[in-house]
Amino acid sequence: MLEAYDLVPTGLRPRVKAHLSDAEPPEALWWLSTRGIYRAPDAPGPAVAPPVDESLLHPKYALPARCFAFVGEVDRPATWKLPYLRMDGGVDERRLPMAIQAVLRDYRGAHMSLPDERVPDVLVRLAEAAVRAGRMPHQDPTPAQAYLALRHALLQNGRHTDVPGLA
Repeated sequence: MLEAYDLVPTGLRPRVKAHLSDAEPPEALWWLSTRGIYRAPDAPGPAVAPPVDESLLHPKYALPARCFAFVGEVDRPATWKLPYLRMDGGVDERRLPMAIQAVLRDYRGAHMSLPDERVPDVLVRLAEAAVRAGRMPHQDPTPAQAYLALRHALLQNGRHTDVPGLA
């Protein structure tokens, strides 16, 4: 078995997995060479995240890590920031715009300081939730300012194509 992964801010993203005994090798093997990666894959695969203990809850919000847009360290709830989902996995439409505003600008005098390299991924995660909730400008005739700013930030960073239903 041959496996190759890309290192991304959220963990590892599978690049190719091939059985060495297969008569027909997968097309993805052309992405690799003896000197490393030959070319970028056409479509990114899902990131392989570390296992999450669902019983571990944030002390203030009583939510697991999957409900936060930013998780610094999975085993330290104090590093989880920007709750945007409910316990059942549904979008929390009250918290979502606050999370967006906290990343993009000051919200009620408080600015969320996140590592710069993680901000684009956090914005994509929040935009995916906004699309699920039907709140983005292409879905809502009168979108809130937070969703307009989110769309603008994604376009500026070239990440709008990473959000299904937005591109």
